[in-house]
Amino acid sequence: MVCGDATMTADFETFITRTDADWKAALVGIASSRKDVLLVSGDVADPTEAGYRLQAHMLVNPTLGIVGATTLKPFTWFEERAVRVFSAGRRILTPLGLAAERINRFWGEMPGVATASPTVTAVESVWGSVVLVRRALLDKVAGFDSDFVVKGKGWVPNLLIDDLCLQARLAGFEVGCASDVSAVVNEAAVEYPKEECPAYSHWQSKWGWDPRVPNIYHLRQRWNGTPIGRPMIEDLLDVWDAEEPSVEVIMLTGNSLPKLQVCLSKLSQVNYPRLRVHLLLNGSGEPVTRYLSKLMGAGYPFFIDLVRSPVNIGVPAGLNWLLTRCTAPIVMRMDDDVELPPEGLRHLVGTLRRFPLAGAVLPAMLVPRVDGQTNYVAPLRLYPKMASNQPEEKMAPWRSLYLTNFMSGALVVYRRKAIERAGMFDLHYSPTQNEDIDHGMAVRAEGYDLIVDGRMTVVHHTEGITSGGQHYAESCRAQRQFFARKWGVAPSVLESALDRDGRIIEV
Repeated sequence: MVCGDATMTADFETFITRTDADWKAALVGIASSRKDVLLVSGDVADPTEAGYRLQAHMLVNPTLGIVGATTLKPFTWFEERAVRVFSAGRRILTPLGLAAERINRFWGEMPGVATASPTVTAVESVWGSVVLVRRALLDKVAGFDSDFVVKGKGWVPNLLIDDLCLQARLAGFEVGCASDVSAVVNEAAVEYPKEECPAYSHWQSKWGWDPRVPNIYHLRQRWNGTPIGRPMIEDLLDVWDAEEPSVEVIMLTGNSLPKLQVCLSKLSQVNYPRLRVHLLLNGSGEPVTRYLSKLMGAGYPFFIDLVRSPVNIGVPAGLNWLLTRCTAPIVMRMDDDVELPPEGLRHLVGTLRRFPLAGAVLPAMLVPRVDGQTNYVAPLRLYPKMASNQPEEKMAPWRSLYLTNFMSGALVVYRRKAIERAGMFDLHYSPTQNEDIDHGMAVRAEGYDLIVDGRMTVVHHTEGITSGGQHYAESCRAQRQFFARKWGVAPSVLESALDRDGRIIEV
């Protein structure tokens, strides 16, 4: 086999690593070998041929210490069991924990999605279905950490591979996932023990965080300034041109003219130096367009960029359209039925500035009642029940400054970099509802914090899910089922972490 000018030879030894017993035997053989090591735990037609291909990638990149195959798995969510991507590389430096489905690149996608990517992609870790490890790396880090097996009471999938990938990066080697080699694993091979075990404890003592439910602050403190700390620290930071940089508002409006009038009237009184408004007329009728024309002609204090759609295209698509027009470092998503106080934006931007690893800041919400009074919206969570405040004793006071996993989209002040990293709003949540909660999860998955600053309140004229009919309510419920399928164990991990470590920043 030839790769470029390099003639391939079988200069590696192959070890089967499907079980705890396999690993114990493999570690003995690996320690006595002087060759590169090919680990095989998945089903592949020809392991030697897969090893040749992986070794070809190593020959052209001397810093590549570990290269793994794209790992496939049968998924049961189709009418017939269909093979999809389980992992085309893994993110380890994440608040989601090692068992979360979404830390795996291209998880659940068609195999062709992975093969269309570059032949070798730099990643934080790989799944060990088929993995080639450079001998020079093993020599430099003194081999695999056998304590994960010796202390293992029951099998913990991929923990040895994830550990070696972190060691490799600290030692100056790269980790890559190859798209031209694939192997299939079964469901049992990717199931993590739910109970505490010695291998989990060893990981925590070695790396500084619980592999199932990480404390992201411990992780940042321990690995600040190192190559493996960048994804949770430096990669998230942005640069502003001033303490109060430009802010762009994105807002959709339909035909709720009275609420829109109050919203824009309040917004016109906001005390902030640089503000632009992108407003989508989302199937709005003549009364709304006539009002906005008069408003702009009368000298509205902030520039309004009107975008017109003759039909209602839904909230996620509308927000995505407006996001393409934003260039400022801060984006405020705002509903057309929200009243923002004059100092509200300045306050929220100040909180975002104070916490540079916060991807977004939200205010506390007040909802008017029919008797003229207002109710506050209690802090909400995603697990064990979505959009709940139970267990209440684990939640923060609503007027405090606190961490959350639950994003309410009525008013959110984002870093635009957080949006760029998390991606656009998911169109599955059309025409409306739950796209905000989903986007909050995407921001959290990138490693950003979400903060609610309860010391600043806005009024939100809404009745929530109860304001619609049966069809609307069923659509919202179906979206929440989709959310649960999409994110898997991630909400339980994130909420468990805040329950354990605390939500309150300041009372």
